[in-house]
Amino acid sequence: MTRCLNKAYGQTDQRGFIHRFALCLLMMVIFALSIITMVITLVFPGNLLTLLSEIFPIPASIETLLFWIGTVASLFVLILTVMLIYGIAHAKKTAFAGLLPGAAVTVLLWSASSYGFSFFINKFSRMSAIYGSIAGVFMLTIWLNLVSLFLLIGNEVNSLRNNDVSVFSE
Repeated sequence: MTRCLNKAYGQTDQRGFIHRFALCLLMMVIFALSIITMVITLVFPGNLLTLLSEIFPIPASIETLLFWIGTVASLFVLILTVMLIYGIAHAKKTAFAGLLPGAAVTVLLWSASSYGFSFFINKFSRMSAIYGSIAGVFMLTIWLNLVSLFLLIGNEVNSLRNNDVSVFSE
């Protein structure tokens, strides 16, 4: 991932092996935490609110408000997380504010795919009866590949916005 992110800027990573390895581990932890957050707050928000309403009596209007607050908060945290990943991965130092457009594009695409994934799971949950649990593994793999693609697209947006060399210009 770091090679692809740096290639969009026309950079080669001159950092040492241990430094790159540590950064990759850090990005992996950040990415895993962001995926867990997205799954809980954007893919299964109805299930989460149903669980909370069973434990605590919550009026319907408050449930709707909690849904939207959770959605906006998770999107904001995800934008900051993607900006952090972009800031850590690049060999070239970029202003943190300059990473916002690509992070916004990434989060927009990521959210759309999460809602699509949620819709698919809710409407076609019978697939597990036909294909077993492997259907869920395949869907998760497709979703993770899409998220990785969206990270690269957002990085290209930042690269083009900053008038840097882009992979598409080769």
